[in-house]
Amino acid sequence: MPVRLDVVSAGAYVIHCAGEFDQDTVPDLTGVVAAVRDRAGAGRLVVDVRDVTFADSAFLNCLLGLRAAGELVLVGPLPAQLRRLLEITGALTLFTLAPSVRAAHGGPDPSVPA
Repeated sequence: MPVRLDVVSAGAYVIHCAGEFDQDTVPDLTGVVAAVRDRAGAGRLVVDVRDVTFADSAFLNCLLGLRAAGELVLVGPLPAQLRRLLEITGALTLFTLAPSVRAAHGGPDPSVPA
């Protein structure tokens, strides 16, 4: 399945996306997001996109909708194809990016020396 939900702690969720996302697979993501929003309210939503191999306008539209519905953080690094999609559409600057799931949830980033 291209979408997996992990519970990091009480009320903290991470949606991991992997593989290809287009009009046929984006409904998998929107279904998981709806379940998380029902549980967690309109809090921060963390979406791990490191393993996305293809994304088209359907995926971009979904991300924009998620952003409009509440705080959204994308965990990267962004795959080259997804980064290019966000750059050519001018959408890259609309998203908050985090280098790790821990950093996305406000914790210290283990890749940065103290």
